[in-house]
Amino acid sequence: MRDHLAQGYPWPMSALAVAGWFLYCRGVSETGGRLPLNAPLSGRIAEVAGKTDGEDYVRQMFRLREVFGAGLPKDRVFCEAVRAAFADLQSGSVLKTLSAMIRLSCDQPDASCSH
Repeated sequence: MRDHLAQGYPWPMSALAVAGWFLYCRGVSETGGRLPLNAPLSGRIAEVAGKTDGEDYVRQMFRLREVFGAGLPKDRVFCEAVRAAFADLQSGSVLKTLSAMIRLSCDQPDASCSH
């Protein structure tokens, strides 16, 4: 992502992947099932997930320096892309959001998707 940002290349699928990880870290699936978080930062992530939601949750997740370093959370383009993708995931199903993103990616002039 850092390379894409530095070069000015689009990276919507990577933003969606980060947002998907944020959603997974909430610990609950779309059907209400429990999602296990097996990560070195699971305690801190669970605390953030338990105390915050929406934009505040995303902001707090960006503060995980072990994951994002010091620079990415200060990058407006990065933060806005991940926030928008997270909002999309929260407002609809993961499958619907991913399908829409794939369709958009395949509609780009340089895309190599088979329709």
